[in-house]
Amino acid sequence: EYANRRGVINKKGEWVVYPEYKELGEFYEGKAYAKKDNKFGYIDKAGNIVVPFQFDEAYDFYDGVARIEIDRKTGYIDSTGKIVIKPIYENGKDYFNDAIRVELDGEWFYIDRDGNKIDDTEESIDEEY
Repeated sequence: EYANRRGVINKKGEWVVYPEYKELGEFYEGKAYAKKDNKFGYIDKAGNIVVPFQFDEAYDFYDGVARIEIDRKTGYIDSTGKIVIKPIYENGKDYFNDAIRVELDGEWFYIDRDGNKIDDTEESIDEEY
């Protein structure tokens, strides 16, 4: 952290990612969320912008999927930044064990990577939340 901005230094103490971000997550799957000018996007370990700054909130990648928020609605993107599940949910959790737990109209349920509702009684879904 430098002047209330976050960046990344290497073991030699040299800046690898210049401290220009108000928020900067940890690197997962080679990407970290970052906040600049009140929007979130993703950068790689060299500091290159790999997903443009366009989200109101952004979270870590898990198995190629990351949770994002636009206008207070939760959706999901793939590693290229393409929205794979539209931001229509009131709340959502991270992708885990081939399922995503989401809330819509006050009801919590599970969806798959394509946004299809799945049976939440499946034994293959371990409760993480």
